[in-house]
Amino acid sequence: MQDRPFILLGPPDCATGLGAGWLGELVLALRTEFPQSRFAVMIDCADHAGAALTAIDRGLEHILIRDISSQAHDRLVDLAGQKNITIWNALPDDPPIHDIGNPFLPPDEMERRLRQILTE
Repeated sequence: MQDRPFILLGPPDCATGLGAGWLGELVLALRTEFPQSRFAVMIDCADHAGAALTAIDRGLEHILIRDISSQAHDRLVDLAGQKNITIWNALPDDPPIHDIGNPFLPPDEMERRLRQILTE
């Protein structure tokens, strides 16, 4: 998949469970090992505006957040736009999304699945 852009989607409600730091470190490791891959990351913040702020601070390119007030949403969009980050209310159709899946997998299985996605 090195020649096709895609979005790597973190586990459901990743921002409050595993955290933006965890996903950011995982992405850094993947980018180091697969420098030619053209992928972005999307973190699921569920309905937690504070978690979305942390994701913006970590520089995660795409943030999925639902069920927040329009005022909070507009403020997040403004802050994210200043860092070229996109706020989503639903999953986009393009580019393709690759879901990491079950966040409770053993680390070796999680790594195996990510490597498989990146070498397809």
